[in-house]
Amino acid sequence: MWDSIQNLLPKAAGKYNFAKALKAIEICKQYKKIAGETLPPAAAESTFPKSYKDAVLTLGALNSAWAQQLQMNKHRIHRALAEKFGSRAIKKIKIEITENMPGEHHAENTEI
Repeated sequence: MWDSIQNLLPKAAGKYNFAKALKAIEICKQYKKIAGETLPPAAAESTFPKSYKDAVLTLGALNSAWAQQLQMNKHRIHRALAEKFGSRAIKKIKIEITENMPGEHHAENTEI
């Protein structure tokens, strides 16, 4: 019989050693959903997951005001992620201020 992709993917991830990358993608994707439910809309649009490694989720914020929004809601975000992925999935959430959203580049940094 045919097996669904939802059943095959976790098995393949473990077999081919990309389970950690798949988990990082899932956690980062879930952050965006939680941010939309937890943060004011402008804050949710101005923050993003930068990385997930060794149970540390690093979030980026475009300025200190959005970083402060993240800081004030960090425990709620952490709790929501723990409910979805288990308490050991996220040990710590770090917040960094960054100039650009992922994929954005300033014109002065681009060579033509």
